[in-house]
Amino acid sequence: MAPLLKKEDGSIDWTLPAVTLANRIRGLAPWPGAYTAAPGSDRWTIWRAHALPGPATKTPGTVVAVTNEAIHVATGEGVLALLELQPANSRRMGVAQYVAGHPIAVGLQLGRPIPS
Repeated sequence: MAPLLKKEDGSIDWTLPAVTLANRIRGLAPWPGAYTAAPGSDRWTIWRAHALPGPATKTPGTVVAVTNEAIHVATGEGVLALLELQPANSRRMGVAQYVAGHPIAVGLQLGRPIPS
């Protein structure tokens, strides 16, 4: 038996390894959903992501690269490629759709505390 999930269980801890985060995102969909704080938006709900091999060279939660296919974020061990996300009060979309209207700078820090 596993404990019941709470909404707080969906908060992404960027210090965890990328493989663990990718599995957690997949396991928490559709409810409670995995989410992180992002500047310019209250939060992003992450729907699809996968882990990339290699060490993280930046602080966990830092955007290290942005392509039309993925937003690459440093984690505690490795890099997590975000493939599909949902900004607050918006619809679910692929990264290509999101970056077309919302430029994301390399070095952006994700995971600041979300106000209640």
